[in-house]
Order: sequence, then C-alpha cells, then structure tokens
Amino acid sequence: MPAAEKKIRVVVAKPGLDGHDRGAKIIARALRDAGMEVIYTGLHQTPEQIVETVIQEDADAVGLSILSGAHMTLVPRILDLLKDGLPHLNWSFLTSYPSRRAASAGILSPLVGTFCLMLVTFFTAVPLGIAAAVYLEEYAPKNWLTIIIEINISNLAGVPSIIYGLMALGIENHDLTSMGRAGRIGGWGRASGRSPRTSSSSSNSAR
Repeated sequence: MPAAEKKIRVVVAKPGLDGHDRGAKIIARALRDAGMEVIYTGLHQTPEQIVETVIQEDADAVGLSILSGAHMTLVPRILDLLKDGLPHLNWSFLTSYPSRRAASAGILSPLVGTFCLMLVTFFTAVPLGIAAAVYLEEYAPKNWLTIIIEINISNLAGVPSIIYGLMALGIENHDLTSMGRAGRIGGWGRASGRSPRTSSSSSNSAR
C-alpha cells in the first residue's frame, strides 16, 4: 500500500455478553497486517457504544464478533443506530449548543471548551518544556542537582494524566462553576503532564 494512500479504518467490536475474543483479535491482527488501521473496542460493548466508536473514529467499516445467538438482535440494532445517527453528523451538529431536543442539539460548547483547554496546554507546556530542556542541556552545570532534576523529569513523564488533573483541581479548590476556571484547571492539569514529556523529548533531540 503506498505511503500516501489513506488507510482503511475498521472498528472490530464484541457486542453483548460473549466473553470469547480470540477470534476478534486474530481478525484484527490480520487486518493490521494487511495495512488497515484497526480499532478494537474490547468486550461487552452495547450497540450504542459501538456506534459511538464508529462515529468518533470516522471508521470506513465495522466488524462484529458474536459467538452466541445474540446476533439476531444486536446486529439489526447496530445497523438501525448507524442509519439513524450518521445523517445527523452535519454542520448544524457542530455549530449548535446542547439541547434537550435531540433534533437541534449540537456539540459547539464542548468543542470550544476543548479548543480553549488545548490552547492553555500548548502555550504552557511547550515553552516550559523546551526552555527546561535547553537550560539543562546547554547551560546548567553538570552536578548532583541537575542529575536529580533530570531523573525527576523522567519520572514525572510517566505519571498518569489523571494525577495532574486532580492536583490542579485541588489547587483551584474544586471550583468548576465558571467556564474560564474549568478551562484553566483542565489546561494546567494537561500542561503539568505534558511539560515533563516535552522536556524529555527536547533533551533527547538536543543530544
């Protein structure tokens, strides 16, 4: 497959209570070996969860693995959800606010919130991480203090993001009543997690 060609995206799902996933994993591996991009949902997925994954991943195809006889009800349900949901993915859906009326509901406010969060993260983590890496690699004296700092940066790069989010939430006294404060908390949490990773990557590039 040429490098410039868009890869086919396939969602492989296990709906229902069937816990046998070996066949699904074999199919997923075979599809990956064939050059496709595969998203495996894991076990015990509901039709709604599968359809949501297909839409979020912008998949070209979906594969369902069902060992029991539940396919007689689950497959038609998934097909009905796809037929009903896909036509609503339009410009109005992206530019409308959430609403109690499903026909007029959209995702504008979550999109704006995510954009603001990423802006705070980018303009905090990137300058801070790169500046720390440049200082440690080019200007800081090589002594026990810088060694400890570098070890701590490497350790912090492996801390889960949820820990930084809880830390930022604690600093802000759990107040999420305003959009600006919520965005700031989220941005600081993300930036705290990304800064050590940015610093480590920049240090490795500078060496």
